Amino acid sequence: MKPYTIISPLFAAALAAAVLASVSAAAELPDGWTPPTVVKKTNPPHPAAMRMQGIEGAATVIFIVNETGLAEDVTVYSASHRAFGTSLQHAVGRWRFQPALFDGEPVPARARLTANFKLEGAVISMTSADHVAAHMQFAARPDEQTGYRVAHPRDLDAIPRPVHTVMPGIPHEAPPFHERVEIHVDFILAPDGSVRAPAVTQLTESEAAGWLAAAAVEAVRQWRYTAPTVRGETVYAHLTQVVAFEPPR
Repeated sequence: MKPYTIISPLFAAALAAAVLASVSAAAELPDGWTPPTVVKKTNPPHPAAMRMQGIEGAATVIFIVNETGLAEDVTVYSASHRAFGTSLQHAVGRWRFQPALFDGEPVPARARLTANFKLEGAVISMTSADHVAAHMQFAARPDEQTGYRVAHPRDLDAIPRPVHTVMPGIPHEAPPFHERVEIHVDFILAPDGSVRAPAVTQLTESEAAGWLAAAAVEAVRQWRYTAPTVRGETVYAHLTQVVAFEPPR
């Protein structure tokens, strides 16, 4: 197993060096890390109904760029109108990327992309960042017809609980560790209880943390939860799962 996992470049310094317990938006990228870039794209079309009414808007999607440059788990994170989110989601799913590189080797990375839909054409910006909550532009609740955003824990009727878990093992390549190591895996929970776009956002200081983070993400990707709901309706939700590793005895 490789000593890295799906991460935000804002968090890459912490994961690569495995020496930070948390990270802020001011974190610098480490040597050897190159974020993903777009190599082939088609701008998302302005939804016909919105154009006919002269309505402009915006949408943000979060997704994984895999090692081959394909977009996986493309999920609408927020949109001023659901139609803008759907348009951007479908477009990004067909894009091609230069994958992120770590020490010259392609690695998966989580990315965020925002499109502003103007009547004269879409304006798109992409960042490989996970601090999407801090950049929310729309306060619409998840079940409103004219706006959309992924639900946060405070919005939910109840916090989803795991109903199927896969416990990560300790990779053989991991250096010895003698204290408990916690890995915070951030992800989007789909209405069916499946995990989408998992990424590490925080970890305990340890030489083994990079290897353990890779194991934690791979495990959590396979977890299943009770369906997230808001006022009885299933929704997408933004959650974090803490995975703890105890030192071998």
